Amino acid sequence: MLFKLLKYGIIFGLPFLMFFVWAWIERRRAAAGQAPLRQTPWVSLSIVGLVLMITALLVTGLDKSDGKKGKYIPPKMVNGVIEPGRVE
Repeated sequence: MLFKLLKYGIIFGLPFLMFFVWAWIERRRAAAGQAPLRQTPWVSLSIVGLVLMITALLVTGLDKSDGKKGKYIPPKMVNGVIEPGRVE
């Protein structure tokens, strides 16, 4: 569960990290007397965030296998005892 939260947190934070790197580069360019590149790239950040989110959702949706092959036998009650589910 913690891995999933961390994975989505990193994916969510990547556009923000990119923005802070961009802002840092802009401050260095301004301190060196160079012309700024442009205004804050909100459209670019939004597009990158959407692409990352869609990619993460697709990868998560396509990677649902648990690596087990065979037929799943659900849990059942036998003589008052519950037999756990299994893959045969």
